[in-house]
Amino acid sequence: MSIASSSSGSISAPVLSYDDAISTVERWAEALADSAESHPPSTPVPTCPGWDLAKLLRHTGRVHRHVTGLVRLRISSPPDHDTVAINQPGSEADQSAWTAWFCDGAAQLIAELRAAQPTDAMWSWGVDQRVSFWARRMAHETVIHAVDGHLATNTGFRIEPAVAIDGLDEYLENLAYLRAFATPETPFVGSGTVHLHATDPDLADGLGEWMIEFDAAGYRFEHGHGKGDVAVRAPAETLELLALGRRTLGGDRDDGGQAGDSDKGDSIQEAGRADIEVFGNPEVFQRWLAGAAFR
Repeated sequence: MSIASSSSGSISAPVLSYDDAISTVERWAEALADSAESHPPSTPVPTCPGWDLAKLLRHTGRVHRHVTGLVRLRISSPPDHDTVAINQPGSEADQSAWTAWFCDGAAQLIAELRAAQPTDAMWSWGVDQRVSFWARRMAHETVIHAVDGHLATNTGFRIEPAVAIDGLDEYLENLAYLRAFATPETPFVGSGTVHLHATDPDLADGLGEWMIEFDAAGYRFEHGHGKGDVAVRAPAETLELLALGRRTLGGDRDDGGQAGDSDKGDSIQEAGRADIEVFGNPEVFQRWLAGAAFR
């Protein structure tokens, strides 16, 4: 999987190709199915409070089948609630039946996306009004919920840098659109600037760096290097999981002042995670995370 440089500005050219996005759905759907099949369905999912593995699998399966129907129809306007039939097992079905249903739905989604062209016009809730939006969205929806399954079952995983970088890009690009129909847990408090810097080796120039500015009116971001109130350096996987609430900094302290990601100034590291470095004021990063979270 190649990692190409992404364009600057608020809307990027995806790091993942259309085919890579579909392959990502396939690979990570299998990982989620494995977690659900090999562990009790009642296993709690700490990163999705109130959920267990059964609910995690069923939620992701419903999303897959819903999007399959939308792509099949090339829907041109926001769908009604009953536009797509989900056809799920009865609530009392055993876990094996639900896992088979999930796998079949993922296979249908993959087949439908492969039969389509990424440039085919259709409705989406984001800026990209083409099938390509849904391939990319389903890639990252599947990755993050498969990660939830791994974290719930304490099994290892690795998100490839290209997938993680594109996932963080997609999140930042779509966050403003999410606010049209989802409720933030809290508004952004105060203002600040955050620099994220992926430390994976062999990234193309300009790839894996983001500058984010936020205030009460919202947020703006661009790709590139700069100084902010706080800078976080970590592998792309860790940056994505931090942004999506699947990891925490830990051990935060307020250093104050402007932050870059050179050796000027102090840094902190998460307890037990030597791959995370924070320069500047970590409270600014926490306020960004709080304003970017949704119920």
